[in-house]
Amino acid sequence: MKRILFFLFLFIVSWSVQAYTSDQFLAAKKLWEAWIIVEQSSLKLYKLDETMTRKEFMKVLANKAGDPIENECDYEFRDVRNDWGCKYIEWAMKKAYVAQDEYFRPNEAMTKAEAMKLILKVRNISRIQKTSDWREDDMQTAFKKWIIADTYTDYDTSATRGWIFEALATQEWVYVEKAKIEYEATLYKLRQHKFHRDIFPWIN
Repeated sequence: MKRILFFLFLFIVSWSVQAYTSDQFLAAKKLWEAWIIVEQSSLKLYKLDETMTRKEFMKVLANKAGDPIENECDYEFRDVRNDWGCKYIEWAMKKAYVAQDEYFRPNEAMTKAEAMKLILKVRNISRIQKTSDWREDDMQTAFKKWIIADTYTDYDTSATRGWIFEALATQEWVYVEKAKIEYEATLYKLRQHKFHRDIFPWIN
């Protein structure tokens, strides 16, 4: 009994730790195949459940854009001097992806709202609406373009790497196709169930 409880505990712990989805892993695979992120020797090394710093995100964004990156910095931001992320951050500033400011906070985690705003920009996806809350506008755009499967309201929560990879790699309308397939599969099961109930009324 103790052995069973022990393995049950391990299963629960591993499930809670590995909260990423298969779609997020496939997105990571798609990105490294496109040379946007580095291929890793194991799934664990992608750190899909971990957050991504602002400077790491700028490098991924620059790789996605495919623009040539200058190997020099003008040191526009005080807190990225002598930092490997400087050239990517200043690239983003020159593209008007980020505002020119005194500080950049390179080691802070990207939030969902910050990440989605820039993902839409680098993917040239225009907002479908414009309200007083740009975070809501970006979320609705990504959702209604079917590049994310679910809506979210925790805009200022740190985004996981898996979440970022999925939003960055998923083609528009992918999830509408998945929803259609799931709907048709469910409809088929319901029809089969009704058929069996009609023929064999004692079947639950």
